[in-house]
Amino acid sequence: MFIVVDLIGYLDKFLDRDVSKILIIKYYAYYLPYIVVLSLPVAMLLASLFSVGQMTRYNEIVAQLAAGISLFRILLPIFGLGLFISVVTLYVGERIVPFTNQHKLDIYNTYIDKSRPHAAKRNKDIYMQVARNQWLNIGYY
Repeated sequence: MFIVVDLIGYLDKFLDRDVSKILIIKYYAYYLPYIVVLSLPVAMLLASLFSVGQMTRYNEIVAQLAAGISLFRILLPIFGLGLFISVVTLYVGERIVPFTNQHKLDIYNTYIDKSRPHAAKRNKDIYMQVARNQWLNIGYY
């Protein structure tokens, strides 16, 4: 859904600049991790609500409670999967999305919005002396 809306918004620029299909696919491939990080928490919440709702509708929770299983034990798989999805989303959001967004922006600035100058390269491995025997290293800025 996100990609279709974005494609409709940028379709005139793609056609005006004669951007190749491969470049458009790469542009949206770099956009995909951001979309996943944005939509995965909401999808997990809705899936959990629907699952518990269906279990309640068919009295599965009542049957399990009558069998002596605690509510925490019944919902533990949902909590576990939610925790796993949260950790994966955090990792993707912190490690992968910044690089893919930078590549997406580079493609946009270079091939689509040719009127703007190329984005400045980010500085890497900056060293600064803080004290006499102390150096500060900034790996990526």
